[in-house]
Amino acid sequence: MKSISIIDRILLLLTALLAAYQVAVGIEGLDSFAILCYSIAFGVLLVACLLLIILGFEILESPLVVIVSTIIPLSLSLGLVW
Repeated sequence: MKSISIIDRILLLLTALLAAYQVAVGIEGLDSFAILCYSIAFGVLLVACLLLIILGFEILESPLVVIVSTIIPLSLSLGLVW
């Protein structure tokens, strides 16, 4: 598998920082359930980015990634619908 480059690490770090900001600050004026859904989605995105930075692209070969990757769009869509 392709090794992770410096540009990939920088982009993943920027994504992780934006997701961490979203989890920390939250969204003003929404219901608490919608904020919970958004926090779960961005929290999973934050953990995924950090794992990719630390372990590289080899982590994507794990079958657990398929299960965890469904949490992000499901939580985002549930927050939008709510």
